[in-house]
Amino acid sequence: MSKIQRIAGPYEQSFADSWSNELGVWMCDRFSRNLVGHATESPDGTYRDLYLYCAQHTLGSHVGIYNYENFGNLYTTGPKDFFVRKR
Repeated sequence: MSKIQRIAGPYEQSFADSWSNELGVWMCDRFSRNLVGHATESPDGTYRDLYLYCAQHTLGSHVGIYNYENFGNLYTTGPKDFFVRKR
């Protein structure tokens, strides 16, 4: 399965971004927050849209798409094609 992924280089930090007062822990980093937030807000978006959003909104991050050659057209395929909402 293709996935969009953030890679922290050997001399980079992957800083936590979202704090939960209820749990008292950091929940995710900025890349994860951007990925889930954009996929949720744009459920009909393509993987290309998701990649561009994450690359533009996660400063200092090296966003990449892996396994794309076996995944289909990134301009027409998106997360909605692989996840089904339970009713």
